[in-house]
Amino acid sequence: MAQRQFRSDDTSSWTSVGFGSGEDGSLNITGNTTESPIDSSCSGTSGTTSLSATNASFATGQVILIHQSRGTGEGTWELNKIASYTAGTITTLFDLTNTYTDSGASQAQVRVLKQHTDVTISATYTAKAWDGNVGGILAFLCNGTTTVTGTVTASGKGFLGHAGHSGGDDLPSYCGEGTTGASAKQSTANGNGSGAGYNGGGEGGKGAGAGGGNAAAGTAASGGDGGAGGLERGSASLTDMVFGGASGAGGGGTSGAGKSGVNGGGIILIITKDIVSSSATGVYLNGTAGIAGQDLGGGHYLYGSGGGAGGSCLIKCQTGVLGTTKITATGGAGGAAVNSHGGGAGSVGRIHVDYLTSLSGSTTPTLDSTEDATLTTPANYNAVGGIITEVAGNRIHTFNSSGDFVSPGNGTIESLIVAGGGSGGGGHTSANEGGGGGAGGLIYDASSSITEDTYTVTIGAGGSNASGGNSSFNSQTAIGGGRGGFNSVGSAGGSGGGGSHDRQAGGAGTAGQGYAGGTHSSSGRGGGGGGAGEVGDADGEGYGGDGVAYSISGASVTYAGGGGGCNQGSAAPGGDGGGGNGATSLNSTGTAGTANRGGGGGGSWANDDRSGGNGGSGIVIISYEANTIGLPSSGGGAFLFNMI
Repeated sequence: MAQRQFRSDDTSSWTSVGFGSGEDGSLNITGNTTESPIDSSCSGTSGTTSLSATNASFATGQVILIHQSRGTGEGTWELNKIASYTAGTITTLFDLTNTYTDSGASQAQVRVLKQHTDVTISATYTAKAWDGNVGGILAFLCNGTTTVTGTVTASGKGFLGHAGHSGGDDLPSYCGEGTTGASAKQSTANGNGSGAGYNGGGEGGKGAGAGGGNAAAGTAASGGDGGAGGLERGSASLTDMVFGGASGAGGGGTSGAGKSGVNGGGIILIITKDIVSSSATGVYLNGTAGIAGQDLGGGHYLYGSGGGAGGSCLIKCQTGVLGTTKITATGGAGGAAVNSHGGGAGSVGRIHVDYLTSLSGSTTPTLDSTEDATLTTPANYNAVGGIITEVAGNRIHTFNSSGDFVSPGNGTIESLIVAGGGSGGGGHTSANEGGGGGAGGLIYDASSSITEDTYTVTIGAGGSNASGGNSSFNSQTAIGGGRGGFNSVGSAGGSGGGGSHDRQAGGAGTAGQGYAGGTHSSSGRGGGGGGAGEVGDADGEGYGGDGVAYSISGASVTYAGGGGGCNQGSAAPGGDGGGGNGATSLNSTGTAGTANRGGGGGGSWANDDRSGGNGGSGIVIISYEANTIGLPSSGGGAFLFNMI
């Protein structure tokens, strides 16, 4: 079975995330609290990264649990992360390992798992109730110690019992909700939900409700005309985990409804480095006790309901001290009999612990456990430095200012280096039309190697009455854009500055990084600065050359546009990619290039000593598949990709 469940037999590894980042800090439950998770109904197809779900609080980077709570694929689940969220759709970081269906009898849900440093529970922490769509699951990650001195409970938070019904129709009352679907009028099992007792043809009923199922089948009602027990569901290892089955209602008649069915236990999932339970109470996932039957007199009875089944508790830890019977997932007793017709008892639930080094304690029912070497504290296979984001499985480091990129080991990266743009040409004591500043040089590398090292990242400043500064990373240097001409030729640079009035020549660009500045064909006007994608004046007299678009940041952005030259009353726009506009009126200054895009500044038009528009500063962006830097190689020599 395909799975991502933090197990050694996972088909898609979770070890890089492990016990979580701790980004949500410590959790201290000091007063009675009901968990209020970020959750939603959901649907999605195995092998894709699209999960239909709606909650405005979903956000990039959140860890999520996806669970097929009822219907087709009942009990399947996985861990994943949110790569992005737009209204109605989660894009997951990993392909879905299962198909999730949310329609009719089939109900799936997704919920966020908070990532704590330590968890201390000294009061009562209660699961949100299952409502037929979401809820019933209490879950969290903890990369430190979880200490329980109070109570954690999902008792009665699983599948829902249904009220009985009155009427002398000689038909079954309502069964318990179960893995097959919602409650319906039937005496047979509903997956792990149990069948109901029959109504009578007169004032009273004919039979009682049965018990819900989970680790075993629920007990059938006694005395005849009662419900069948809910079926066994889930697995001992909880690779499939289900709510406890709800019980069937008792039979009634014209004098009243039979006794209502009751709820099964919910699910508790705790993924924590260490857990200690020293509570006088403990962790509970019990099914609810059935309701006793009622003697109406005169030989008429409203029969009792069965008991709900215990739920499912899964703990993953390195060390576990569970205490003595501090974790229970018991089935509820059947409703007391009248006229020898009694409700059936609910089945016990399931308790499983995966652990790394040590585990002690006992539970009810008896604990199932597995020693699993996968449950190590994850190594850091990501670099640090700059502003870090994650988009669609890529970890992106954006440097808007100089700093260090620290690599923990060997890896393959994508990089973009843009230098600072040159300033536009300024005024002079005699009327002068300045050229546009050249864009900063641009170097894009789709794939290059890095090693365990600290790499200096230098971000070039935009030119101020000067050419732009160089940007550099990993032995590659992008050259600052050339200054626009001011009563002179344009300066050479990553992209060249445009020439000033009287047909002064544009400056040369640097091969592989940018283009030359424009030489205006008309006297009295300045040429456009060169861009990373074309020469100045390519789109019109005085127009800055366009830059080049890349999606390395996770979205398409154009970088390194040249500044527009002064064009004496006509528009002289900067090139796409942050180029500043040239001045269009006498004694005005060209606009600045865009910061962190490497745009050239616009040329001024003046008969005074004013400067041209400043160039925009540069930028360095580094991207790689998340959690692959320094990742140990597999036996075959290829990278084993354990992604976050």
